[in-house]
Amino acid sequence: MSSSKILVVVKLPTTDTHLRNELFERLLDISEHARDNEPGTLKYAILIPREDDGRTAWVIEEYTDQKAYDTHMASQGVTDVNKWFNTVPIFNQSNLPVLRNLSHLPDAELTRPDTVHHNDPHILYTEVPKSGETSPSPLAAGTHQAKRVTDVAKEQEPGTLIHAIFKDLEEDGWYGALEAYESEKYHLDVHENGEAAVKMRMDMGATAVRHKLKLVGGYLYK
Repeated sequence: MSSSKILVVVKLPTTDTHLRNELFERLLDISEHARDNEPGTLKYAILIPREDDGRTAWVIEEYTDQKAYDTHMASQGVTDVNKWFNTVPIFNQSNLPVLRNLSHLPDAELTRPDTVHHNDPHILYTEVPKSGETSPSPLAAGTHQAKRVTDVAKEQEPGTLIHAIFKDLEEDGWYGALEAYESEKYHLDVHENGEAAVKMRMDMGATAVRHKLKLVGGYLYK
């Protein structure tokens, strides 16, 4: 059984820095509207890679349920930015945006209210795809371990602000993880050295792709 919450992760590889900056302005307006007017939009975070290439943007959105998602998508800001995408050469046809609709694994979800007080948390988004055409993500068989890591974070790691495991709603066998820490040092020295986290990394296997992200606007908790 999955949570009713929906996490949307979008990677937006723009064609130049100027257009990315204009995109940021539009996304910030959307995030402010969501924060103030959409109680079902729990997260609307605008991010860039920690090692910034000047072009890539990420957006991480979380909704209480499908109705909240539909409400957000029907908002004027979202309608306007989608129209804008069709009027400027912001994306290269060979490197288009990637969007994933994800669902929380039950009991593998943590977002601390204290997250709101951290302006620059250490954020990681990890993709754990299928290990082969017919083989599911390594996490598919290790979801119990993922839950254990989240439990340990809740009980013993106050500096672990977000720790959640997801499965893709459209691609069977694909899993992902979203993490945020008070600092990179806390992540490496405390969380990564925990027995449960070590075992989970082993479960993820060689197919895992980790993205280090920096928050530049929006919110991860409200």
